Amino acid sequence: MSDEVWILGITMTKFGKHPDKDSVDLAAEAALGALADAGVGIDRMGILA
Repeated sequence: MSDEVWILGITMTKFGKHPDKDSVDLAAEAALGALADAGVGIDRMGILA
């Protein structure tokens, strides 16, 4: 296991109220958006924390 951390992509959820989404949904949206920004698939992630 490596101690290196790389940030490859960024994104954020839209500001506002999201009554149809919980915190897990919002976190997943942000994580998947960051992966898309980086051009990396979820299969390339080593750890999801």
